[in-house]
Amino acid sequence: MLKINRLKIIITTAQKKFGFDEKFDEGLNFISSYENTKGKSSIIESIYYCLGIEELIGGRNDKILKSVFRSKIEFNDIEYVPLDCKFYLEIENSKKKVVTINRNTSKISIQDSKLITVYEGNIDESISGKSSFEEYYTNLPGSATQERGFHVFLENFLDWKLPEIPTYDEVERKLYMQVVFASMFIEQKRGWSDILIGIPNIFKIKDPKKRVVEFLLGLDTIEVEKKKAYIKKMEEEINFKWKNLYEDIIEEMKESNCNSNDIYLKPKILLDNYVENLNIQVEENEEYIDINEKINRLNDEITTLKQTKPRVGMINDKIQIELEENKEKLNSLELVLIKENEKENAEKFGLNKLNKILENINLDLNNNKDAKKIMELGSIKNTSIGKKVCPLCNSKIEDSLLLSQKNYNTMSIEENIEHLKQQKKLIEYAIDNRKLNINNYSDNKTKIKSEIIKLRRIIRSQINDLYEKDDSLSETSIYTKVDLQNQMEELELLKEKYFSYKRKFYDLSEKLKSVLNEKEKLPKDKFTEQDKEKISKFEQCFKEKIKKYGYKSENASNIQISMDKLIPTIDGFDMRFDNSGSDNIRAIWAYTISLLIVSRDMSGNHPNILIIDEPMQQSVIEEDLFSFIEDLNRISKGMQVIIGMTLGNEKLKEKINEYKNVNIILLKDKAIKPID
Repeated sequence: MLKINRLKIIITTAQKKFGFDEKFDEGLNFISSYENTKGKSSIIESIYYCLGIEELIGGRNDKILKSVFRSKIEFNDIEYVPLDCKFYLEIENSKKKVVTINRNTSKISIQDSKLITVYEGNIDESISGKSSFEEYYTNLPGSATQERGFHVFLENFLDWKLPEIPTYDEVERKLYMQVVFASMFIEQKRGWSDILIGIPNIFKIKDPKKRVVEFLLGLDTIEVEKKKAYIKKMEEEINFKWKNLYEDIIEEMKESNCNSNDIYLKPKILLDNYVENLNIQVEENEEYIDINEKINRLNDEITTLKQTKPRVGMINDKIQIELEENKEKLNSLELVLIKENEKENAEKFGLNKLNKILENINLDLNNNKDAKKIMELGSIKNTSIGKKVCPLCNSKIEDSLLLSQKNYNTMSIEENIEHLKQQKKLIEYAIDNRKLNINNYSDNKTKIKSEIIKLRRIIRSQINDLYEKDDSLSETSIYTKVDLQNQMEELELLKEKYFSYKRKFYDLSEKLKSVLNEKEKLPKDKFTEQDKEKISKFEQCFKEKIKKYGYKSENASNIQISMDKLIPTIDGFDMRFDNSGSDNIRAIWAYTISLLIVSRDMSGNHPNILIIDEPMQQSVIEEDLFSFIEDLNRISKGMQVIIGMTLGNEKLKEKINEYKNVNIILLKDKAIKPID
């Protein structure tokens, strides 16, 4: 709750002091006068200024203050120049804590109008120096977020937690005080032109009216939207990390001529025993065998070589046979490499041709689209030429550079564009296939080159063996043993990497499971059941009030509160478009009071205060105004309503004087007058 207890203004001139000092009660308060220009709006705007929400008036800092506070005071036909003006606003919250806000404007002081002092105590204690105080700033970066920002103090004082909301800058910012107070403080100049029209647009908040209503009614929509955005971000992050892991492990296995059917391209929920399962197959003689079986075979071969320690003489014939076989393999691989290279070059050549064709198609497509635009939008649009008919002979003009021949069925521009689009799709598909083939040939070449290098090493060692003494250890056997050991170590390392990757996949799977569980808890649309109940009661209350206040425009039975923007609509359209000027005022009354009532009754965040300047607008019927004021008086227990109003006729005077337990601040003279 926010309650204003007292406003005191002290203006110093060279000759004397002027000021204003009045108390405000709980319930209904009137700042009234029998004539205009007595200073009602000046007093209300002073409250805005003290709360640091002067953007509701249309500006910032002391420049928005009326001339009586800054440049000229007229009293008894004499003009006085204000030199220093001090504003003291005593406020109270729901915990009965009382503080005094002091904000000044001065020609003689170095104190800037952005500085606000907050005293712990009432106005009298503050002015007499009996209260401790803290200084804050406003209208500077950090005013709503930093410890010394005044609106951070005010947010804590009201026991609010203003949400972070999206802006047109694609960042999230706090729902500023100035935006929220626009729903409960209606100023005279432009506040009556539309519902929540006073919201400042300088903060670049997306859907500010909707955000204010969501906050005041205590809807869960902001948090739901945030959770949905967070879940979407987490899903994207999981997809990205999963894809990278998949590509990395597939590349690792490809280098070792291995594969696995236990690695998944897209994220999924994995079983608890997923990590422990080893599922890798290794290519051997154009077949795939289990990786452990392959490791065992390699190990057996190494053991045999260690035990026999073959000498050249013992395996000379075998070396000779294997050498010939390896030479044949080498020749065969080199031929395959040449063919793969030729295929790759052919694909690249084809790709270049396709790219040129695509370039021409895009050029033709753009030219045809431009021609279509010219035909549709040119200055001859409605002439016979625009209709493809010669204005002289009435013959059909074909979309072709060829001479007209009756046996030619040329395509129209629209048909040509569609034809080119289809051609483009086919060429793009062919380009993608070419690129895929090039990558495959490149991978094959890499594998073949690796095999060629290995074979050449073996052949060199075998040739060396043939020229060694019979009792020399076989170099080929040594090389073979080293190669087998390297293969085995690579496979063991691949197993370690495989398990490491599976652990990472499993961790991502657990995150995905958690994200999906959170997603399942969210409402299917953006509203919880409690939100829907609040909006329904808000709509019901609004319709009751607007009818009570004499709403006369058509289609009143079709009034709804839009679930999308949370503003009143008729047949799906903003209701102001169907409203008369006076009905628009009634709608603002009904919306403002309904927002307060539903927030109060359903544990919302409304601070239970309304400040309304001159609600009698657009020649609205007085009886309807009285219905509105009676409603305000009836609900004002435990809250505060301050109305600035000119009592321009006897009927208004009599009606206001009839109210009991109402605080009437009657400005018989001007609000700002001399003080001792």
